[in-house]
Amino acid sequence: MGIDYNTLGKTLFQKKKITVKKHAEYLEDEDALPNDVAAAETILSLGWDGNAPGCSGAIWVNRWKGLYFCTSSDYDPEGPFESLDEALGMEWFYTATSNPEINSEALPLKKLLGIGRRLVSEDGDEIYINGTRYVLKADTLVKPKEAK
Repeated sequence: MGIDYNTLGKTLFQKKKITVKKHAEYLEDEDALPNDVAAAETILSLGWDGNAPGCSGAIWVNRWKGLYFCTSSDYDPEGPFESLDEALGMEWFYTATSNPEINSEALPLKKLLGIGRRLVSEDGDEIYINGTRYVLKADTLVKPKEAK
């Protein structure tokens, strides 16, 4: 689907989320609106590493002007989404992923564990959430007991 920046600019202006001056800037400079969206607050990042050249990447979910956008190192940008749940409904967040890692300062751990659960498929699969290792055990992500 991708992001239709022309429609996005018009919609933001009609909903009075941007000023006349900002709208004019977006019309004059085709990179201005994509740059503002790209510089938005990151709500969530998902990285993966397939342990081979070209098999790693990342996805970011950003919030800007009350809308959500997904950008990626591997996929075309998507959005705008009206809600975070709508953005997280993308197939990207429902695919078993090699060595996934999720980071977010904005979302509660319970939500991150739910997202993480969709990224692992077999008992023993690991995921790092905000730097902490979790392992899939009996369909639940748990912190493993570290050996002493």
